[in-house]
Amino acid sequence: MNSSKVLEILEVLTSINKKVKRASKFSPPFKCKNKSQSAMKVMFHIMNGPPMTLKELSSLVGLANSTVCGIIDELEKEGYVKRIQDNEDRRRVIIIPTEKAELEKRNIENKFKEFLGYVLKDISDEDFEIIINGLKKLDEIIKK
Repeated sequence: MNSSKVLEILEVLTSINKKVKRASKFSPPFKCKNKSQSAMKVMFHIMNGPPMTLKELSSLVGLANSTVCGIIDELEKEGYVKRIQDNEDRRRVIIIPTEKAELEKRNIENKFKEFLGYVLKDISDEDFEIIINGLKKLDEIIKK
């Protein structure tokens, strides 16, 4: 493996990330009071993963149960998540997103699509194909 090529990939990904952050003018996701990076990480996994317990979520995000519990309490107060009892094991409490969270997620996705449409409006079909194929290939390689 050529370390200079790996470094070049890292530099390009970092550059893209910085440009997207700098250029995006849409509001941050989930306008709840707790806007910490940890809260966003927790919310991302709740929105994009299967229903899970607090312990499973804590393990997934790499935070203490007490930290995740505080985040969930805040998100619940804001109406983004709710706790429900597991039908198969009543001792288990599952955390799920609410309709408010689903709506916010759709709004964010729509704003991001608009943003990408604006940024990529002048790209040729040929360049689109090159970008898409390159990203698919990278995704395929990372999955291995």
